[in-house]
Amino acid sequence: MKSSSRSTWSQVLSKTCAPLLAIGVALLAGCGGSGSVKDPFRPARLMVVGDEASYIGANDAGLTGAQYSVNRYKTDATTGKPTLPLTIDCLSYGNWAIRLAADINSVVATSTDELTNSPRFNFAQCNPNNKSTAATFMMAAKSQTVDSAIAAIDAHVASKGVQAGDLFAVYVGNNDIWAQYALFAGNADAVKSGAKAAATKLAKRINQLTDQGAKVLIVALPDLGYSPYARAEALRDPSMDRAALISDMVTEFNRTLKTTLIDDGRRIGLVSFDSQLSSQLLAFRSGLGTSMGLTNIHLAACTTASSLNCDVNTIVGDPSTWLWADGKQLGQPAQAMLASMASSRLFYANGF
Repeated sequence: MKSSSRSTWSQVLSKTCAPLLAIGVALLAGCGGSGSVKDPFRPARLMVVGDEASYIGANDAGLTGAQYSVNRYKTDATTGKPTLPLTIDCLSYGNWAIRLAADINSVVATSTDELTNSPRFNFAQCNPNNKSTAATFMMAAKSQTVDSAIAAIDAHVASKGVQAGDLFAVYVGNNDIWAQYALFAGNADAVKSGAKAAATKLAKRINQLTDQGAKVLIVALPDLGYSPYARAEALRDPSMDRAALISDMVTEFNRTLKTTLIDDGRRIGLVSFDSQLSSQLLAFRSGLGTSMGLTNIHLAACTTASSLNCDVNTIVGDPSTWLWADGKQLGQPAQAMLASMASSRLFYANGF
């Protein structure tokens, strides 16, 4: 598969870095950072903008707290069996947004009591302990694209304004890639131009948002050309490498995003999920092993069409070591890595 989005190995967060976040270390050297921050940024409000990768909500069975992952149920401590009625354990196996909020709580808490009993950042969509949700806004939605994400940002700003200490965590664009790919009729340049246009729109709105005083963490898209869906498309049409085309569209999106953002290191934090994940894939394909412990990068762990409806009864692979949850959605190993990268960029790596 040829694609300009495949990159060489770059430093991946050590697994030893993540536990430090949980005890609120103020400054950390060597875990994705390049020096300390004298006056570190501490969020006052958290707004998560994105698509299925960040979504928390109800699945098709009406169970709340579901995510596009292998959803787990709360279990009886004695029997180990799921408690009835079935309840999704959304905190223990949370996506990157839930993990990021937990990491922020661990850093901004002024005491162990606050961290345990009254953490500031909690999503209403995953709040089994009934903590305050006043400072946290889940703006991710199913099928969200750059256009609908911008509309969600505009609506939030119109009703809630922008305040000092606002942090927007933005991970969107995957559905724009899929929408453009669906339009492909032989002209690769046309669909790559569509990806470029979406990235330009997103970057310009992010620049405006920071002009209003917000801080923004923004995620560069992973290489969707490795997804089970892209792999199936490549096998379906031997006349061309469709997976490589999808990779090239992602590359165009990310390149445009990075060159259009006004990133002075103090307002926008780019989370280089693209290069880090591609490095892991390169290491796996080279037989070197990965820090993520991956054992499968090609197949979906879930048998359900959508991982929103996936649980431990509908899997064929180990969700802790298989990269993909379903045909298009990344699973827990990638979600955990993204959360660690976002937290590191926020607090330790040339922080805001």
